[in-house]
Amino acid sequence: MRIGSLARTSWITGNIPRARQGQAEAVGGGKEPFKSSSERDLDWAALLEIARLRQIDQMVRAHERAHLIAGGDLVLSGPHYVYKRGPDGRLYAVGGDVVIDASGVPGDPEATLRKAERIVRAALAPLNPSPQDLRVALRAQIMAMQARLELARQRAQGGKHAYRA
Repeated sequence: MRIGSLARTSWITGNIPRARQGQAEAVGGGKEPFKSSSERDLDWAALLEIARLRQIDQMVRAHERAHLIAGGDLVLSGPHYVYKRGPDGRLYAVGGDVVIDASGVPGDPEATLRKAERIVRAALAPLNPSPQDLRVALRAQIMAMQARLELARQRAQGGKHAYRA
C-alpha cells in the first residue's frame, strides 16, 4: 500500500502562494544578489517559480522521510518521487510515496493489531498527511478493529490470546 502520494493530488501545490508579477518586482527593489550563474537570465516570475518548487521539494522530501522513519521494517520500498522540471532546468520533487506492508498477520489477531497500529502511525507521521495517507490510516484502523473483534471472540470462547491495550 502506498502512503504519501502527494503527486496525485494538487493540495500541496495549491497551499503555496504564487506571487503576481507586480508583487515580484516590488520584492528586492530590483537587486538580484541571490541569483546563481544559472539563474542570471531568468526573470522574476521564473525565480519565484524556482523558489516555490524548492519549497515544495523540501516539503515532499520531509513528508516521505517521516513515513520512512515511522514505518521502519514495514517499508517495502521508497521513497519514490515525482519530479517537475523548473525554469532553471533542474528537477524538483513535487510528489512522492513510500510503499509499506499493510497486510494482516494470518492466524494471529494480536500481531495484526500491533501491526495495524504501526501502519496508522506511519501513515499519519507527516505534519500534513495527504488524502492517500488518511485512506491508509483508515484502512489500518479497520484492520485493527477486526483484530480486536477476533481477540474478543477468542476470549469469549476461552482462547489463549488476550491482548491488553
